[in-house]
Amino acid sequence: MIDGNRTGQAVRNVPVVNLQNCSYLRFQGFRVTNSATDDRVISAGGSNPTTRRGGSISVQGAGIEVINCILDNCGEGLAAWTNATGFKAYGNIILDNGWLSTTDGTHGHGIYTQSTDEKWFTRNVVLKQFVYTLHAYAESGVLDYFRFHENVFCDDWVSVGGPVQVNDCRFTSNICLRAPVSFGGAGGLVGLQFTNNHATLSFGLSKTTAAVVATGNRLYRRRHIYAGRKSRIELALATGVTVPDLGFDANYYWLPEDGDGYLASHEGVRFYTPAQWVSEGQQDANSTFNARQPGADDDTHVLWVNEYDDTRATLTIMNWSQADSVSVDLSAFAAAGDYIRIRNVQDYFGDVRIIQYTGNPVAIDMRAASHSVSTPIGYTGPLATTSFPTYGVFVLEILSAAAGGWRGIIRKALGWLVGEAHPPGAEWYYRHLQG
Repeated sequence: MIDGNRTGQAVRNVPVVNLQNCSYLRFQGFRVTNSATDDRVISAGGSNPTTRRGGSISVQGAGIEVINCILDNCGEGLAAWTNATGFKAYGNIILDNGWLSTTDGTHGHGIYTQSTDEKWFTRNVVLKQFVYTLHAYAESGVLDYFRFHENVFCDDWVSVGGPVQVNDCRFTSNICLRAPVSFGGAGGLVGLQFTNNHATLSFGLSKTTAAVVATGNRLYRRRHIYAGRKSRIELALATGVTVPDLGFDANYYWLPEDGDGYLASHEGVRFYTPAQWVSEGQQDANSTFNARQPGADDDTHVLWVNEYDDTRATLTIMNWSQADSVSVDLSAFAAAGDYIRIRNVQDYFGDVRIIQYTGNPVAIDMRAASHSVSTPIGYTGPLATTSFPTYGVFVLEILSAAAGGWRGIIRKALGWLVGEAHPPGAEWYYRHLQG
């Protein structure tokens, strides 16, 4: 753990980890945090006053990878700037970052990024920030070639764009819950693949060209899932581009009958019902429109086993039926006999359980009363209400491999080969020898 506490120092806005003047570095397995309690709420306004909490990790070098880190309670989460070429962020948990100014409100993002080349963000979990969950933004230059794949974004804005043009953005197989998603802005949007995502139906496109592909998505209009936002597709197209030029198809929509009846709006003037969206807009001809809330038939879960550490996985459960528990098959991750630690990411260090996996499906408790939400250090309360029972995001960790079976044997062998003092699986023996 690296603690960026700068209590007693005049200048606070210093990144805890500044990966600058270096290249081709993998920064893996750290917790980067800030235990200070006196700079979460400050009087100074603006985006970067000297008295605000320092950011977690700032990346300004070529070929740098940030892998499987926990970035919490800093002023910003992960920042990857234009000169961080060839950047990769994988498997990071980012939560409770930002600060409150009594002058101009909340500040601080989960991910803040700019790019002129491919930047990959994969299987990160980002939730409970003071402002944006994801903000890809620049005042000048371009925002090119972002690749967001299989991330979980919850509880606040996902925004790619602003005063400069966004080129060739790919947003694929992500999960966005209680998180409005928007692409483009005054600078325009040229080329977007928005495919195979689970997302709240609060989706914006601004100054957009025709090069938009939106297919295979599951878009939910859920009651009260994000207060104050219209739950629909909101369009502000580039000059000369019309709705039929877009590429929406083979999507799944849940549009409850108690909504306002509109699926999309153009410039806030022309509003489309689903039937008008298909006939007049010439979109989603092969899509499915459900005139109801998502329910038991739509419940689903997604399990991602970590590519850098096969003893770790991310589990996201969408429990639209509000069931007290959801049964999950973990056989792709664990072997019978493994001890598994289950962390609720909304309270990553406080809401933790340990089970022994039997090989049978595991019942995951989804009751709101069974789970807690962390309060940021130095703040007055949580940044979001509980996500349960509607959805839950968990990190699973194998604490000790089963004594038998090929997984346990391989882990122990690898541990001995690299000279670990306690090879993987040894804890199993210690635990059982001690009764």
